[in-house]
Amino acid sequence: MAMATADHERDKVDAPQGERRVRWPRFYLVGAKRATADLEVVIALSGIVALLALWLLPVDWLASRLGECRFKSVFGIPCASCGVTRGVVALSRGKFREALALNPLLISLILAGVAYTPWALIAWVGRLPRLRLSMGSGWPRHLLLGVLLSLVVLLLGLNWAYLIARGI
Repeated sequence: MAMATADHERDKVDAPQGERRVRWPRFYLVGAKRATADLEVVIALSGIVALLALWLLPVDWLASRLGECRFKSVFGIPCASCGVTRGVVALSRGKFREALALNPLLISLILAGVAYTPWALIAWVGRLPRLRLSMGSGWPRHLLLGVLLSLVVLLLGLNWAYLIARGI
């Protein structure tokens, strides 16, 4: 909290009266005692639960109970998340290539979360500093949010186009 407070106080001093100084987005390390450091606890525990669920639950049986995608049955094209259930089943069998072919974007996000789990656990247990992104303030913040939102929409659109082209 001290780092964020120091930045805020510096903005007040450097800016003319009545105006706030524009801050650019930046990465910084957060100490283990900061409130945002608890994010790794949630990620580590969620990742462990997800891995245990893949390992212990009858994923094939659960997936067979879901039935066909409602969106696909109504519109005749796959929805943006079509293939995720079959991809998770393929992941539980260790078939990574097949899982990625079923829905590359969402399966990649699942794999990234699973890969991040050990680091989150180590950072949480070892009380290590964590890397965070400060979004900045003013127009740079809005620009960054616009770019990130555009990137998310583009990736979702490309993934959906891939699913439609493959007929997943």
